[in-house]
Amino acid sequence: MSLSDQISVPDSFAGDAPVRVSPGQTVSAGLPGRLVHAARAACRIVPGFALVFALLVPVHTWWLEQYLGERAAIAFVIFFIGGCCGGFVAWILAALVARGRPASARFSAAIVANAVCVPLATAFIFFLQYRLYYSQWHGPAFSEIWFWQIAFTGAAAVYLFMVSAVQYIFPLGLGVLVGVSVLFCKWSREL
Repeated sequence: MSLSDQISVPDSFAGDAPVRVSPGQTVSAGLPGRLVHAARAACRIVPGFALVFALLVPVHTWWLEQYLGERAAIAFVIFFIGGCCGGFVAWILAALVARGRPASARFSAAIVANAVCVPLATAFIFFLQYRLYYSQWHGPAFSEIWFWQIAFTGAAAVYLFMVSAVQYIFPLGLGVLVGVSVLFCKWSREL
């Protein structure tokens, strides 16, 4: 008798056992099936999250009784695109971690993934906007000086984003973060 005959593997490890998601719908328990299921859910939920995340800009601007002008509109668009990109990545990452875990672990996975991915994606969109503006003064593409200019423009953009965006994200953004994490926790029961 060989060692492989003595070891039994449960069906849930095989990757092809179906998981009942909702009445009439079955998703493969394998990684591709879970990713497709998570991506479909993310496409439904993340745009709403990104809209609420972006609405933090005009709400905060109104709260401070400041002018809602072109700068607030640009910030709204940057926050919306960053919320969509970062929220989608965060949803997929949290879904990969959440399978078979208790509700507290799923909630924590969603909180951490959103708290990291959404600000990073938004800072990257902010960097792209900076890069577009400063590109007229940068050296030829892919030269040594160009790489230095990109690095310093990126560092300045991320620093300025963190300094200026924190006031928009906190404290109201914490409620948005908790809300989307609760939605993820309810959705991920089916994983």
